[in-house]
Amino acid sequence: IPDEVLPPDMYKEFEKPRKAPRERAIPVDAGILSQLQSINQASQEMKQLRESDNRAWKRAYKNILGNLKSVMRRNKRAPEVYLSYAKAYYAADELSSAEKFLRKTFQLRPMYLEAHIFRGDMYYDLAKKLEPDRRRDSGYDISARDSYQKVLSATQDKDLQALMYYRIGNVYADLAGDKENARENWQKAVAISPGSNAASSAKERLRSK
Repeated sequence: IPDEVLPPDMYKEFEKPRKAPRERAIPVDAGILSQLQSINQASQEMKQLRESDNRAWKRAYKNILGNLKSVMRRNKRAPEVYLSYAKAYYAADELSSAEKFLRKTFQLRPMYLEAHIFRGDMYYDLAKKLEPDRRRDSGYDISARDSYQKVLSATQDKDLQALMYYRIGNVYADLAGDKENARENWQKAVAISPGSNAASSAKERLRSK
């Protein structure tokens, strides 16, 4: 279920466009977070319905958007809400809307790790559905890898680092056909958190290559 770097400053100060002030994220309470978790789960289930050609997905989608709209009224500056919108739109195969809401999420919280992980997973998933030639042209593999790298550079959690190394390895193996870099990242996943689920998955992939 494709994050952004601005080019170096090459112009004089008076030639620079003025930047809009960064919006401040507003924290949400535990009740809203729980509600969003339920909505995110519903989006996953809706995606499964859509991909299995079950028409019930459209009704589920309408309900999800209605629930999100209700939450949004009270939490217009909560990045968690925008991320849930992105997940819902992606589940409905509306990529441009998903990307739009991800951009808003990052405006409110640039290093929102869950959002970067979702973005990486989204582009990985999209790339795997493409034929090799179209996959290379899409740039989805680079977007997925960059998202995982952002998380990797921002966290001290060893289990999460292992998960990112594992997924970066998958990007190299499954999308770029780069076995050397894939093995290197899987090995890092095993080394940094040997007892983690990500390390177990990385070991399986190492044995299969």
